[in-house]
Amino acid sequence: MVGLLLVLFSATVLSQLSSPFQPRSPSNLAIDRKAEIFLDESRFPLSWNIKDVIVIPESDLPELGNSLGGEITDLRNYIINAGGFRLQMNILQCSTESEARKIYENLISPGESKELYQIKGRCIVEYVCENIEVIKKAQDILGLSDKEVVNYKVQLLVAPVERADYMKWNKLSNLLSDYLQSPGDKDLEREIKEVAKNFVFGNTVFLRGERCSWGTPEYSFSVPLKGKEQRGDLTIYSFKNMEYIAGIPYIKIEGKIPVKSFEVYKPDRPPDTVYLTSQTAYWPVKDKDIVFIIENLIKGEMSPKRRVESILQWISANIKYGGEIVGSRYGVKQVLKQSYGRCWDKSDVFVTLCRAAEIPARQIAGWLNNNGGHIWAQVYLPEEGWVSVDPTGSWLGTSNDYIPFVISENGKMSILYWENPQIEIIKGPVVP
Repeated sequence: MVGLLLVLFSATVLSQLSSPFQPRSPSNLAIDRKAEIFLDESRFPLSWNIKDVIVIPESDLPELGNSLGGEITDLRNYIINAGGFRLQMNILQCSTESEARKIYENLISPGESKELYQIKGRCIVEYVCENIEVIKKAQDILGLSDKEVVNYKVQLLVAPVERADYMKWNKLSNLLSDYLQSPGDKDLEREIKEVAKNFVFGNTVFLRGERCSWGTPEYSFSVPLKGKEQRGDLTIYSFKNMEYIAGIPYIKIEGKIPVKSFEVYKPDRPPDTVYLTSQTAYWPVKDKDIVFIIENLIKGEMSPKRRVESILQWISANIKYGGEIVGSRYGVKQVLKQSYGRCWDKSDVFVTLCRAAEIPARQIAGWLNNNGGHIWAQVYLPEEGWVSVDPTGSWLGTSNDYIPFVISENGKMSILYWENPQIEIIKGPVVP
């Protein structure tokens, strides 16, 4: 992805960019004293830093302004290491707000995504990065995130699970999905029966039930309810008269899930910090290797937020994303030993390390809109509330592309997907 503001530069202009301006301090990162937008490194996550600042010579601004259709008074390009991703932010300032609006409309008119450009007053920001979540986090740092609410409608079949071999989780899910496409296939039935020996199915599911200021999830089911219990932010549903396909129980769930970008959930009362920092069968908080990592990582009077950022930075540097098994859950000890894993693995390590650092943490399962199933986490920061964190990234907060469905406070997952969900936006972005 190449920024349009760079494409428009002449070869002469580019040849003058070999001596980048080096800012003396964050306060000097303003475009000028009257600028509406500036970069303050103190707001960056620990894993982010400005590598270079290129100031376009004043003599070249008239020609560039003519090309873009407005009067430009300043343009500089910030090159940022954003947790291993290269992020470029081109910040352009115009003489007036109306001049900025003309340029903004010219930039987005060729069909460019509006997510790549933002306008505020007489400034325009262009973002260039291969990862859209990095761009959305940058917008949040600048205070330009629109904080919009997106209401998702999700429909899918699930199987309630009591115990499981999580390394066979994805395999069984794929087999069940195949069987829905080829009902009655005897070979598939035999394979499903064999893999299902590693699972114990039940009649209870634990779903996310957070009563957020921007909305509360709502669910309906194809199977009659036996009971419903609210346990903190978890809603526990039990069912009667279960239905089966190929010997596996199924429930059709329809959920309406509101999501707000980079918003912190503030519960009515503080959570049980003892329980949410305790060791579980899946999160070995007291293991000597975990304790060693935390003792060396968390030093001095580091704030809870800085502890979380330090843990994220450590995971980014030491646990590579990948592995042959899609949907793997190797277990924390194995992941530390092999130094790689996928989203569930990274989330397990993150929750474990946070709990060892006395940060209440829990796991979230759901989907990334248009990008499949995903597992991430939440941490509780006393001065803020519950903050969503994706340990496959390196910053706090998640955008409204993240659709949370399940909360796990002990590491167990109570549902197995029969199929990929049908996801649609049922009510366009609104501001509450």
